[in-house]
Amino acid sequence: GIVDGEGTITIECSRDDKRVTNSKRQYLYSRRHGGIKYSVHTAVYNTNEDLVRWFEVTFGGRVYRMTRGNVKHKAEWMWRKNSKEAVDFLTLIKPWLKLKRLQAETAIEFQAGIKTKRRKALTDKELAVRETQRILMAELNRKGLAETEK
Repeated sequence: GIVDGEGTITIECSRDDKRVTNSKRQYLYSRRHGGIKYSVHTAVYNTNEDLVRWFEVTFGGRVYRMTRGNVKHKAEWMWRKNSKEAVDFLTLIKPWLKLKRLQAETAIEFQAGIKTKRRKALTDKELAVRETQRILMAELNRKGLAETEK
């Protein structure tokens, strides 16, 4: 399918203390969580805007036009969903995934461990678990042949 070929599934880590923001809410969030936030993201990239807009209309999320460095290249479009919304989408399409099924399962498992309405910083154990899952996802997304394919 399109997500198998043109999509990405990632677990990203952002350190809010490195970002400049004017939002008091964002500042308070980053202070409560020790300045570290992990989240699931899924996206589809394509030069066909209609295809990417179809994802937006059908599944929600947002569409962005990506800037290209070379003016000779066609414009690229990205459809994206984050966190729980991304996992809801992945749960919906998981039966049809062939190449990215393990990434989807990893993202779903990761999100299941996220507590909403959190009031205190992540513990060292929670950080270690989330970082391990992020590294696993990065390894699953690494380009090249898997050991079993060599």
